Amino acid sequence: MQCDLAELEQDMEYAEKEYERQGDHQRNVLDNIREEIEALDRLLRADRLDRKRMQISVKLIRQMVMQEL
Repeated sequence: MQCDLAELEQDMEYAEKEYERQGDHQRNVLDNIREEIEALDRLLRADRLDRKRMQISVKLIRQMVMQEL
């Protein structure tokens, strides 16, 4: 019984750490996407459209999203 409790505590500790790691990862990904969207927004508001840079931003956003799916 005591062994089961110790194993359960270890499992819970691992699950908590994994949950935190996943949360940190998701925050990081979303921050990266937000930064790229802000860059894309600046490009859209510029006097001249830099289509090449816009395509790069869209490609980067797409890659980040696809890696998470």
